[in-house]
Amino acid sequence: MKGRNILDTNRLKALISFDVMDTNPEAIYDEITTLAASICNTPTSLISFVDDKRQFFKSRHGLDSKGTPIEDSFCKHVIIDDTNLLVVENTLVDKRFKNNKLVTGKPNIGFYAGASLTTEDGHRLGTLCVIDYESRQLSKTQLDGLQTLAKQVVHLLELRKAKKIEQDQKIELEKKGRLLDNIVSATGIGFWERNFANDTFTINQQGIDILGIDPNTVKNFTTEDWFKLINPADVAEVEKKMLQCLQYPSKECSVQYRFLQKDGEYKWIHEKGKVLKWNEAKEPLVMYGT
Repeated sequence: MKGRNILDTNRLKALISFDVMDTNPEAIYDEITTLAASICNTPTSLISFVDDKRQFFKSRHGLDSKGTPIEDSFCKHVIIDDTNLLVVENTLVDKRFKNNKLVTGKPNIGFYAGASLTTEDGHRLGTLCVIDYESRQLSKTQLDGLQTLAKQVVHLLELRKAKKIEQDQKIELEKKGRLLDNIVSATGIGFWERNFANDTFTINQQGIDILGIDPNTVKNFTTEDWFKLINPADVAEVEKKMLQCLQYPSKECSVQYRFLQKDGEYKWIHEKGKVLKWNEAKEPLVMYGT
């Protein structure tokens, strides 16, 4: 029975995924309902989303109501009838609507045309509809325009959803970054990152403190700069270990050497590193160390 599509779990999950129910009005959706009303020459136009209990008007042109119970919904019939376009030219003679309280009472709907808001995977979320309070007809051009605008609504929803996912991922990455910083801070470990594409070193604050170097020194730090601060007697051993580490597949390298601090003294450093990113030619891209 098609009417059960209203309760279809996948359809409802698709609707929930857009996180649009009960959201505030947005100008871009209001512009679409205004344009739809203008194209169809109707006093009212709505962007309506239908869940299992009600319909919510994301945008409403010419109507104050924010939604209606599911039993009063016109838009649910687009889902029930599984159609891309529902046109009711005279509600008083249509058996589905003639006893609807929105027809028999205020606002006394006389005409309805709704274009399905259908996702790429075929879920009908609701409609972009136009309403008049007397019976009438729309031209093919007007109906085509209504359906074109409905597709734009879905496109906007997809963009809105993608942007929210991107923002959520960014927030999650920031949280993980702060957590990692806290863990690193608690352990007292310094770490560095070597980028082979631009030959730069990045060192965290604890690494700078451990090495005892001027923070300004590492702003544009290169491999050559790094080796200049290693005790000349230790350079050969560090180079040997580094070359071993740069062979694919990478094994962790461990080396001890003396490093020149800003006070002119050398300090023994125990360093471990490993290449974690390679290109398709098995050449190292990024190396991390502690």
